[in-house]
Amino acid sequence: MIDDAAGFTGSIPHDYDQGLGPTIFVDYADELAKRVGACASARVLEAAAGTGIVTRKLRDLLPQDVRLMTTDLNAPMLEIARTKFQPGEEVEFQPADATALPFRIPNPARYTQTPTAHGSLQSLRSTKAARLSAC
Repeated sequence: MIDDAAGFTGSIPHDYDQGLGPTIFVDYADELAKRVGACASARVLEAAAGTGIVTRKLRDLLPQDVRLMTTDLNAPMLEIARTKFQPGEEVEFQPADATALPFRIPNPARYTQTPTAHGSLQSLRSTKAARLSAC
């Protein structure tokens, strides 16, 4: 299979999930899940979820009745994410561009936003992730 680095296809989603993803996102996932869990939202929308490293932590921490929708631009990344969940775990997967979501979000104030984690972990901790403290 031909790999398309820009499109995250072929073996790239798997390689990312097993190598680079955990290196970058495990600590971030733990911290973000704690912050989102403290917000007591009925719905959580995760944009740019990649292979579901943060998604898994969110589902583990959030109450079962919290609706968790996760999106990513690349469907192959979401396919890896799906494998981390058992039937009956409440997670919705939707391929989507985080900058132009293809659906209407009813009452956006009822969702907790989980920011995308592209960039340095330190800058995320000090800016985007910190915004969740004020939910």
